[in-house]
Amino acid sequence: MKRSRSARDEILAQLQQFAADQPAPFDFHVHTVWTDGQNSSLEMYQEAVRVGLEVMLFSEHARKSSDWFGQFAEEIRALPKLGCAALIGVEVKALDFEGNIDCSEEILEECQLVMGSVHREKAARTGVAFEVNAHYHPDPWFLIGACRKAGATISLGSNAHALGDVGRILRVLRGQEPPWNPSGP
Repeated sequence: MKRSRSARDEILAQLQQFAADQPAPFDFHVHTVWTDGQNSSLEMYQEAVRVGLEVMLFSEHARKSSDWFGQFAEEIRALPKLGCAALIGVEVKALDFEGNIDCSEEILEECQLVMGSVHREKAARTGVAFEVNAHYHPDPWFLIGACRKAGATISLGSNAHALGDVGRILRVLRGQEPPWNPSGP
């Protein structure tokens, strides 16, 4: 059974309410061995539970030609219910500036959320979320402030490809880990 779109909307609404000292315990950018991650869906889910996440998005890379996505979605729906909601998502490639994506309707039907690149002002105008990502942004609090000023919905993501990456965005926002440094270690 697929999770309803209203449950997704409720989770996104909760995400927008987090305070500077208490980021929402969500991670909306997690990969597994289905694509370029190092761990299974179950291992990533168990790590999310261990680090205290309440919601996570499995956001595998997929294209129109990806014939495995239905099996992946079934695997996510079959995960144990241990206090962390596991959402099904996809990270897609934009085909043009009009918003066309390299993803089939069948895959989109399986997803609660779809990830792609967008500018925060355009996100606000079009009603899509802007991802604040622990992996690519050296100053995530600046982006959060800019998104809020622009009226854009915010999504928090770690771009987790291994167990130690799960929930990293929360550790960065809490000051427990340094943000990404584009000039190296």
